[in-house]
Amino acid sequence: MHSLHVHFLLLVALLSLFSEKRCFAERLLQGIVVDFDYSVRLLSYTLLQEPATNLQNSGNTIFQIPENRAVFELRPDFILGYKNIDISAKPRLRYQWERREVGGISDEDESGELFVNEWLVRFMASDRLFFSYGRENLQWGPGWLSSPSNPFFYSNGRLNPELEVPGKDLPSSRS
Repeated sequence: MHSLHVHFLLLVALLSLFSEKRCFAERLLQGIVVDFDYSVRLLSYTLLQEPATNLQNSGNTIFQIPENRAVFELRPDFILGYKNIDISAKPRLRYQWERREVGGISDEDESGELFVNEWLVRFMASDRLFFSYGRENLQWGPGWLSSPSNPFFYSNGRLNPELEVPGKDLPSSRS
């Protein structure tokens, strides 16, 4: 658990660089970078439920469904552009706490993870042609709840809008 706190503090320190109106990172990259953009989103939600007591899950001993859950997600997005190259990264920090009662005994669990959900390097060969490689969430198709025409991502995240669909490593070329 100690490393989770260290990762959280490092991410907060990194985000504090972007807290000023004209941030330190922007001043550092001025004159070198043509375009630099970022956004930071916070998502938090709680779940309060009481699992049914019946013969199939007596005392919550079989399914061990949590009664309480608190989730906090920090979702910054960064885009850096220089001449005909764009680099983007979407690191994520997720912290989750759960409490469940199993057979009359209360149990708590907490977990956290720091990961990069998407990243992409894009080279623009001309105004109408570019090549890219990275981990991205590539969506298309008519589906609101699922997208059967998308061979890479059948689920588009609409069934559970709190969760982000994880990216996949994909090369691409578009014109």
